[in-house]
Amino acid sequence: MNYENVKYEYNIVLALNSNLNTRIKNELLKVINLIIHIIEIKLANFNLEFLCQVFFSNNIIEYGNIGTREIQTKEELEILINNLNIRELFAILKNITKNNNVNCLMFDLLINYKMDPNTFMRNYSFLNETTIKSNIKIIENMFDVDILDFSKCYDAEFNEIPCNEKNKPFYIYNNDDKTSYPKDNYNDMCQLYNPSVVSNINQLMMKKFAPSKYTDIVTKSIKKKTPSPDCLKDTLMRFPFVEPLSINERTFLSSKGINPDEPSVFNFVICNAEPNDLNLLTQIKKKYNKLSVSFTSGHSLLMIGLCDYFKDINMGLIILGCIIWLVPYNHSITEIFLAAKETNLFENYSLKKNTYESVNEFLQLYGLPLLNQLITIGDSHLKKIKRTKRQKYMRRQKTKKTLNYNK
Repeated sequence: MNYENVKYEYNIVLALNSNLNTRIKNELLKVINLIIHIIEIKLANFNLEFLCQVFFSNNIIEYGNIGTREIQTKEELEILINNLNIRELFAILKNITKNNNVNCLMFDLLINYKMDPNTFMRNYSFLNETTIKSNIKIIENMFDVDILDFSKCYDAEFNEIPCNEKNKPFYIYNNDDKTSYPKDNYNDMCQLYNPSVVSNINQLMMKKFAPSKYTDIVTKSIKKKTPSPDCLKDTLMRFPFVEPLSINERTFLSSKGINPDEPSVFNFVICNAEPNDLNLLTQIKKKYNKLSVSFTSGHSLLMIGLCDYFKDINMGLIILGCIIWLVPYNHSITEIFLAAKETNLFENYSLKKNTYESVNEFLQLYGLPLLNQLITIGDSHLKKIKRTKRQKYMRRQKTKKTLNYNK
């Protein structure tokens, strides 16, 4: 592990959290509340039990989870969510994307839009019509059919039949199929409402394409390694979460018999994988002094795809939130910015600029306060700046002496 590069990016994360923590939380809360609104409309009521099943998980591998909850009132749920940290809010969004029922509700939105765009937008005026149209186009291009064909019911020979309790629309039937490929299913059909990960070429080459020289360039840039038993502990000691584990997180870990002061369960890619030096992409990133932890961030693509469904969301804050959530444990800032570049949220991103400059360029793009260089960059760079400041000071003193002498 290149600790100097990790520290450089971690210092940027610290500064971003210090400057933007509240604004990022508010943006994530806005997205979660809009998702609640969709569920209310689709289910025709506020289903507290359903929301708790969707939002909270007992998965202890993905950090940020606080365990399943039995909440009695809507107000109690609001108070809990409003007091969560960035890590916990992203865990809720990640849990939402993995829930089949919600995925099918979202896929159904695309079908309803295609059926009657004008009526749909009157009912869902808070949704981003451009995103909906774009996602429908991606799905239709993937299968070369009209998305409405997936909303119909078919018999075993794929003759169209009436839909009823027994005969489900094709997209639901296909989504519920757990027998055709029990070991290989990576995406259920309803998840295609958020096609970002599936349509990402980098992710496709990594997970789907047959081996070839092209896929080797991507898939072999990172190799798996046997993690040291102390890697996670060492990583958190050197680079602790910028928001300490909350009471909710600590209580949840303790309930599973895990010491929250020395958690040993989180899945950190930085401990499980490493750059492969015998690969062109690795060497190119090294040339530009970029930290490599994993591939283009699938987590970020998933969050971008979900949050972009809604109007008036500052997507810059969502991406910066992903940096605070994922760096340096599962991704580098570069890998998150590559996801932003692919989704046209940071079109001018370039490996050739240093990461600090790119972060400030991104902040400026979204009208956010720039970082103070002295706060964000690594120790070796700090020494250079301090030397430069000292040199400037000495030059000023020398100039003053010269002026006094000339007098």
